[in-house]
Amino acid sequence: MKFYVLAALCLLIAIGCGNNGVHDTGGSSTDRDDSTSDAATITGRVLPPKIQPLVIVFRNGNDHTTATADETGRYEIGNLPRGEYSLQVVATGFFTDISVRNLMLEPGQSVEADLIILRERSAAAILVGQVFDKSNRLPLENAEIQIECTTGVCATLSTVSDESGSFSIDLWSGLRSNINIRKPGYKTVPREVGALEPGQRYSLGRVMLEPIAP
Repeated sequence: MKFYVLAALCLLIAIGCGNNGVHDTGGSSTDRDDSTSDAATITGRVLPPKIQPLVIVFRNGNDHTTATADETGRYEIGNLPRGEYSLQVVATGFFTDISVRNLMLEPGQSVEADLIILRERSAAAILVGQVFDKSNRLPLENAEIQIECTTGVCATLSTVSDESGSFSIDLWSGLRSNINIRKPGYKTVPREVGALEPGQRYSLGRVMLEPIAP
């Protein structure tokens, strides 16, 4: 009888020691973190100086953080995790501009972005036109006019037509553009515009949108 009690006691001690050993090993493995996450930095400059524009940082397509350039146009954006970045620059009296795209940052990396030169709205060209329903020749209100530059790197511009179908929008001078005129329920009409001079007024004329058959 004593033999069986002693054997059982030894077995319980052995199992208990084994469980404690497994628990300690698992906890050590779970709590340890050997990964590194050094932050990256983007620096750069925006011209003209003294306008102190806002630099908006997009990471993997989503807005991430902002910084303001100093009077010399310099900016620095730190504490950035690994990812793909774009920079959009906003300043009163200037075109909103995306001048840096597809910039890949690795942990701990410091990158000097390309020089960004903003274009003044006072030197803009003017695009005008009028949108109509092709089936009944009536003007179309709230048709969207979307403009994308095909030379340079720019933010998309857009406006909508008024109750008479008319629209007017400032656009970059010196840059070629693709223009899409669209409205839900209608086929999109594409247009191309060459580089325009500052202050030049360019008309697309009457743009006819064809209804999509139900």
